[in-house]
Amino acid sequence: MKVNLLVSTVTTVLIGMSSTWAMGQGLADSTNDNALPITEDEIANQFYQPLAENGEPYAQLALAEMYSEGDGVAKNLVVAYAWLILASHNGVEEAEQLKNDLLSVMTGGEKVQAKALGSAYIDMYASR
Repeated sequence: MKVNLLVSTVTTVLIGMSSTWAMGQGLADSTNDNALPITEDEIANQFYQPLAENGEPYAQLALAEMYSEGDGVAKNLVVAYAWLILASHNGVEEAEQLKNDLLSVMTGGEKVQAKALGSAYIDMYASR
């Protein structure tokens, strides 16, 4: 998938940029017994979330994929579908097929919740 390549490429760049910050915070220092493990996916999520919330459609698509697969975030099909609704609303064609794929594995209750959350995301985070 294109999004996997995007996530992988951006993650590689972000890891290089953020390693100095993480070391300064004691988060990635292997000599620090209290260091928190940070994965590449978690770092990518920290960068995609603000971009998505500021209306960046491909960050919205990347977050949807992360939530649908549980990469760097807890797996949550409702949240994944909501981000796909928003990405689709903002013109990302690839989001339509992914929405259909998710619908095929979601329960009726999850579908209702996801559509309501997607509407709320449009109100809050549509492209500005």
